[in-house]
Amino acid sequence: MTLQVPEIPPIPPVPEVVIHNSMWGGLPPWVVLALSLAALAATALILWPIARAVGRAIEARTDRRFGTAADIERLQERVTELETITPRLAELEERLDFAERVLTRPAAAQPLKAGEA
Repeated sequence: MTLQVPEIPPIPPVPEVVIHNSMWGGLPPWVVLALSLAALAATALILWPIARAVGRAIEARTDRRFGTAADIERLQERVTELETITPRLAELEERLDFAERVLTRPAAAQPLKAGEA
C-alpha cells in the first residue's frame, strides 16, 4: 500500500489594489496644510475658554481644601505665637507640680502654738 501525497496547489495571484483618489489626494499640499492649521486654530479658540474654566474650578477647589494665602499666613502667625508660649507653659506646669507636691505631703511637725518660737 502506497501513500499518495496530494499535489500542492499553485500560489494564487496577488490582487491589484486600486486606490481611489479621495478629496484630499487631489488637493495641493499647501491647501491641505492651510486647512489643517485652520482646523487647529478653530479647535484652540473653542477649547481655550473651556480649559480656563476648568483651571479656575480646580484652583477654587484647591483654595477651599488648603486655604487661601491669607489663611495660610494667619495660621503661620498663630503657630509662631504658640511656639513662644510653649516655654511659659512648661514653667507653669513645673510650678503646678511643685504646688501639688507641697499640698499632698503630710505635715512633719505640729503647728506652733502662740508664744512658742
